[in-house]
Amino acid sequence: MKDEDIDLSDLPEIPPEAFARAVIRKELQPIVRQAQAKSKAPAALRAEARRRAALLKDVPREQLVARFVELGDEIRREAIRKGTTIDGDWTGD
Repeated sequence: MKDEDIDLSDLPEIPPEAFARAVIRKELQPIVRQAQAKSKAPAALRAEARRRAALLKDVPREQLVARFVELGDEIRREAIRKGTTIDGDWTGD
């Protein structure tokens, strides 16, 4: 498929100001949002991940996988309850 084959007729018009905000930034510096500014530093995140991994080092892999699957199922059930997903069997990615 080529770019000219794509039908864009049903897309809304984008005002020039919105386009400018989305594309053009002075010297292409990333926009730092308040939530990003308050996040932990990468070194702190690595340290926390290592600390948590050390707590799980003696847990059998099968048990970790089972818990991971269980948590995924819990999240899916909650999403179904909230109506943010479609109920049905998961067939994978």
